Amino acid sequence: MSEYVLGFDCGGTKTGVRLASLAEVPVTEEEFSVGGMNVNSFGREEVLEHLVSAYEQIGAEKLSKVRAICYGAAGISNPLTREVFLEGTRRSYVLMGLDPRKAPLPLLIGDHQAALYGAHGGKDGMILIAGTGSICCGHAREGGEDGPMLEARCGGFGHLIDDGGSGYALGRDVLSLIVRAEDGRIPPTAMRRPVFEQLGIDSVQELIRFVYDPSTGKKDIAALAPVLETGLAAGEKAAFEVLEKEAGELAELVVPVARSLKLEEGYLTFCGSVLLKSSRMAEAVRKQLSERLPGVKTVPARYDAAFGACLAALRQLKKNY
Repeated sequence: MSEYVLGFDCGGTKTGVRLASLAEVPVTEEEFSVGGMNVNSFGREEVLEHLVSAYEQIGAEKLSKVRAICYGAAGISNPLTREVFLEGTRRSYVLMGLDPRKAPLPLLIGDHQAALYGAHGGKDGMILIAGTGSICCGHAREGGEDGPMLEARCGGFGHLIDDGGSGYALGRDVLSLIVRAEDGRIPPTAMRRPVFEQLGIDSVQELIRFVYDPSTGKKDIAALAPVLETGLAAGEKAAFEVLEKEAGELAELVVPVARSLKLEEGYLTFCGSVLLKSSRMAEAVRKQLSERLPGVKTVPARYDAAFGACLAALRQLKKNY
């Protein structure tokens, strides 16, 4: 009889779901996406609705054979997050005609941890994430294959006091260059026009209103990060200074993680839109890493975060037996 582990990558826009066979090396049986499950982005009922939708797609027969469940989600320190996922799991089992008391107790981990498991297939390694925010994390077994898994992280403390190298930081720097150019502190910038077009504005005064409008969030600023490429393509000195500065911020995140886990000769995977969509940024970070940690090798992710959640669920299951 087939048995399964179930993994969720609970994003702010969509949620990746993987149902995998219960084996030493799980094999994906089903994969699909449903609506986002970030409790901070959606209302409680909407998250529950998306969660139930995922379980309905799996079906009662296969769900009855699931032995471990893992949710990889942002904001897991928020008690409401845990409460919503536990309630959603129970509600789904009831709606599917299954006894909720027989549902596995879900494992709830950070979305960065799910990405880490996926990137290296559960093996030793690190990931550097630069999306709206930024963080580096890693894990490594102490004393060999059977030793305890040690974890480390650096950064990820939010855009107000941290998140160097993130989409937010880059978007903020682009806006800073525009107002500095407006004052004559630096030469005129080619980034002014695409930013104004993207925001639908005509003046710096409107730009300032946008920035300080209470409804403008960090994602709105981060959405302007790709405009830096315009300045780089134009050969603007100030744009290249921003690139080097923020690349340095990202490289800096890796150093404490690599040293604490003794992974100075280990593997690092780039994650997040800033590093995956900008070859200039990725190359700039690699260059700075080669100066600080010459033994670290950058490699592509082996699996996605939803499959990483499956691997975390499998590991938790083995620990319980």
